[in-house]
Amino acid sequence: MDSTLRARPHDLALAARQLLSADAGEPRAAWEALEHGEYDWSHTAMRYWPDRVLAMCRENRSFANAHGVETPAQIGGAASP
Repeated sequence: MDSTLRARPHDLALAARQLLSADAGEPRAAWEALEHGEYDWSHTAMRYWPDRVLAMCRENRSFANAHGVETPAQIGGAASP
């Protein structure tokens, strides 16, 4: 498949947000919370914002466990002393 035809995760996130109408308050609020990092433990957050979530995995071991990240090398950090 041509790489120019594949949608990037951020494009999909924008499309999903545009589908949420003004009267869909609860889904919109949940999506905005997801965008602002309130659900970085979720697999959806990892799909759309992997850099941010991996940074959180370095700080929060439970997030790393939730995402199956076991070693500092997997999250791009140095081993802790």
